[in-house]
Amino acid sequence: MALDDPQAVHSTLPTVEIDGQSYPLLSANIVSVSMEESLGGMSSLEMSVTDWVARGDGSAGHGSDSGSPLKLGAGLRMFMGPAAVQAGEVFDGQVTALECETRESEPPLITVIAEDRLFTARRKRRSQLFENKSISDIVNAIAGDHGLTPEVRDGLPTLTATWAQQDETDLAFLRRILARFDGDLQIVGAKLQVGKIGLNQRSALTLTAGSTLESVRVTADVADQVTGAKVTSHDPATGDAITGEAQAQGNGPGQGKTGADVLNDKFAAVAWPLGHYGPMKQAEADAIAQAEYDRRSRAFVRATGTAIGNAQLRVGSWVTLAGVNAQFANDYAVIRCTHRYEPVHGYRTDFVAESAYLGDPA
Repeated sequence: MALDDPQAVHSTLPTVEIDGQSYPLLSANIVSVSMEESLGGMSSLEMSVTDWVARGDGSAGHGSDSGSPLKLGAGLRMFMGPAAVQAGEVFDGQVTALECETRESEPPLITVIAEDRLFTARRKRRSQLFENKSISDIVNAIAGDHGLTPEVRDGLPTLTATWAQQDETDLAFLRRILARFDGDLQIVGAKLQVGKIGLNQRSALTLTAGSTLESVRVTADVADQVTGAKVTSHDPATGDAITGEAQAQGNGPGQGKTGADVLNDKFAAVAWPLGHYGPMKQAEADAIAQAEYDRRSRAFVRATGTAIGNAQLRVGSWVTLAGVNAQFANDYAVIRCTHRYEPVHGYRTDFVAESAYLGDPA
């Protein structure tokens, strides 16, 4: 390359598709975009665009008139970058709200708010009983009701029980029973993916300080760490007392000392008793105790940061933090992220990630 050759530039201007059709003018008029996702499913998108366009006859006016594709219920997909470079998709859903804004000395805005394919599950409220069913059976049934393809990953318990959905939305019910076993659900395309938090790697990437990682704050905190968890209950069939106890396993990515290691070495063992549970079988007691231990263990080290925009950085991704203090240079599971774009500042991704491990200082 000659010294005066122009440098290659990758545009991060989002590509917007409405009902399957790309609208370059819409993308060019974007003022801001923010897509948020977290544990528990349901990602949401807020996009503001300039609502003023020049027309072929020399006049100008509002762009979101009767012929505008921006309508309630319209399908909306967003890619961070031009389609020509196979930009990564960060959102696929439907427009659920529209807002117009008139501003002094500035052009008007039109803002669309969209939610992903779990929107119908968030709105369908009912009461029903699932007798002698596994978590997989419930996910399959609810996914089918909403036209989604279920995908249940390894790690969740396979036990069967009777589950009551009591005046709850389908989404709230799924979140409740999955949280009981430290599980999560996410929409990927038309798939309803369900699995153990921190175990199912959605994607893998390295974020390096001073390069792809703009800033990060990492905290290791033993305040909520435990060395064990215990559930006591009784078997509804026999009346016998049962005890479920946790084992140190399934803590997600990373390596080093766990919070339990630090407690045993520098503080004191903390055996955590769990209450507020009704009758259950032994397998369920064991699974609940393990889930509580795993949830606390996985949150031992938490990273909150901002990266150069990357569509692969999503809830469920595993990220390696590089170029940071050696104790914190580790692998983390992402539990929350926000993809945001503004013409002035470009594309950035904010994230929160967790690891059960603290490394040794160099």
